[in-house]
Amino acid sequence: QAILHDGHTLDLTVHHLAIDGVSWRILFDDLMTAYDERPLPPTTTSYRTWATLLNEHTDNGGFDNELAYWQAIEPAPIPVDHAGQNTHPRTITTRLDREHTEALLRTVPDAYRTQINDILLAALGRALAHWTGSDRVLIGMEGHGREDVLPNVDLSRTIGWFTSEYPVALHLPSTPDTGVLVKS
Repeated sequence: QAILHDGHTLDLTVHHLAIDGVSWRILFDDLMTAYDERPLPPTTTSYRTWATLLNEHTDNGGFDNELAYWQAIEPAPIPVDHAGQNTHPRTITTRLDREHTEALLRTVPDAYRTQINDILLAALGRALAHWTGSDRVLIGMEGHGREDVLPNVDLSRTIGWFTSEYPVALHLPSTPDTGVLVKS
């Protein structure tokens, strides 16, 4: 929902398969610019052009140099209590108070000169390593999908669904030192 300067609102509904979170910001900025009767910034590479170029890059072996690395990774299997379906699922919910939330979002990342995502990834890695008994874990991550992969492509103002999913291989140090873990 965009609240316009004169108090009116504009409601837009678009399925997430059509545009991602970055695209929403671009779209709303453009709507506000047009509403204010200011000129729109120049267009950038179209989604269709990007998709075509990315497909050609892949078909021409553009990512082949990474294949051996990923094929060599052997993730630890997830432990199970017994074979079969999980017939006793449960949800565990926890909440942080204001003090702990502030520490998690600001104090801890500042102490390690990193971002909250790195702190959460380190915690997840440690938990998975403990659970699997392995110091190597493979997890799936999601990104904005606008990585600078192709030359002469500008996606800074392109609207579309660029969200990407990719594997991340973590090799966790055996030390209990949280600082070493976060830095690794």
